[in-house]
Amino acid sequence: MNSNYIIIESGGTNTNGKRLSTDKFLNKEYKLSSQSNVVVNYSASVRNIKEVVNHLLLENQKNYLLIGIAGLNGLSIDMSKKLVKELTSYFKKLGVHKIKITSDSDLPYLALPKDIKNKIAITAGTGSAINSIINDRKQYVFSEGSIIGFEPMSGFYISSRIISIMLAKGENYEKEVLSFFKYKAKSDFINDVYKDILRNRSIIASFVGHLYHTKPDFLTEDENEEVINLLSKIELESANIFLSNFKQIPGILDAKKVAISMVGGSIYNSEIMQKKLISEFKKIYGKDTFIKVVKSNLEIDFNDLLNMEW
Repeated sequence: MNSNYIIIESGGTNTNGKRLSTDKFLNKEYKLSSQSNVVVNYSASVRNIKEVVNHLLLENQKNYLLIGIAGLNGLSIDMSKKLVKELTSYFKKLGVHKIKITSDSDLPYLALPKDIKNKIAITAGTGSAINSIINDRKQYVFSEGSIIGFEPMSGFYISSRIISIMLAKGENYEKEVLSFFKYKAKSDFINDVYKDILRNRSIIASFVGHLYHTKPDFLTEDENEEVINLLSKIELESANIFLSNFKQIPGILDAKKVAISMVGGSIYNSEIMQKKLISEFKKIYGKDTFIKVVKSNLEIDFNDLLNMEW
């Protein structure tokens, strides 16, 4: 009988899943383009998680399930227990052998070397947060803003900044924004999209990717270059603010040796933010500091799953 390890990353933009098996031919990934932050929409998040797992479960085999849920730390203790109980009961009935449910921000620790005791996990996707284990003390640092992504280095923060600038710059810039979001009038866009930030934050956050990876519809070559330069300035400024916040965390600068994970689309796609943080961390912790940058929490080594306490 094969052993299959299913990892679910329930994030603020997508719900991603990956199956790793002792039979490599059974390895598979599945992505649902729908957010699963339980603070934003509890019922939809539970539904999305179940859908992704159902696509990856294999009958008559030993399935292990690891779920990292965005927003889990933002729920009350009672709601968090309710969620874990509901999902555990549901998947046990489907024959899952072992289940481990945690916050999505705890998943990066699995990708870090086990022999390094002090660990720092930075998440910068739709929202941003900092997790750390320093001298056996675990801390999770975020603000109210991280619930909607309005934190430095988050996709929502950076997109909101550039959208605001472009809407004020002139006709072509405004058209580029409205075209991406499928609106004709600026007033309609602002009223519809920004009136419910929690539900629309992932849509807003995706605008940065559009500017970097898609040929503009209305901007001239010079205008597009100007926008990219503005984005670079926003990202550098954002990284500096993030580092300033980072240095205020009690005890985090005292560690002698750390392993650092940086995960999420926002940090992964920004060479500027990566370089700034890596340079600063090596000044603080030493030039040989282990630093890993990944787009997704699903990039976990198979051996780490085999050796994990279930």
